[in-house]
Amino acid sequence: MAFQLSESVRDSLVEMKHRGGRLSGPQRLSAERWLMQFRSACRAAEGGVVRRRIADVEAVVGLDRFLSEVTRNGWQLFRNGRHFVILCNDEPLVRVTAETVKVGERLSSQPFSVSRKPFRA
Repeated sequence: MAFQLSESVRDSLVEMKHRGGRLSGPQRLSAERWLMQFRSACRAAEGGVVRRRIADVEAVVGLDRFLSEVTRNGWQLFRNGRHFVILCNDEPLVRVTAETVKVGERLSSQPFSVSRKPFRA
């Protein structure tokens, strides 16, 4: 007995193949809905870090509008490869390397000190 896919499932699979394996994605969201979800993610992270694909940002809301949103909220935006990394706070970014941390040092148990050299891109 042969298994038959419905037309809608077949269309979804074809679309998924064209998107590089993603069945659903931000292209299905309006710009307003995408920005609402983005703001919610930043607030849910309570000043944490959110990552978004650059291609998704450009396709759904556009770079100018996205930059305006980030700037308006006082967040910090970085690019890493194909992603934007958004720090949903205004705290300094410090690059951690073997040279900036003492052997055996526990960063999580220490209050953050701005005396460490902030990262400058």
